[in-house]
Amino acid sequence: MPAPRLDWDHVRVFLAVARAGGQGRAAAGLQQSEATIGRHLAALEAALAAPLFDRLPNRLALTPLGTRLLGIAAAMEENAAALER
Repeated sequence: MPAPRLDWDHVRVFLAVARAGGQGRAAAGLQQSEATIGRHLAALEAALAAPLFDRLPNRLALTPLGTRLLGIAAAMEENAAALER
């Protein structure tokens, strides 16, 4: 069975949530609902078969894997912007 492919939209949402520290602030910045943000995160975590955030009472905190992926995702974002230019 082939591994699930990563979706750039899921990665983009991951970056927004990591930078904002929570789904609500990321949702406002991306002009999407919190439910949509949650679906993107769940899909990315399912594709990676690992959690990227610890769900705390007032915020989300990156797991060690999430921290490692943050730099890779930021590089993807920079490369996507370069392609658009």
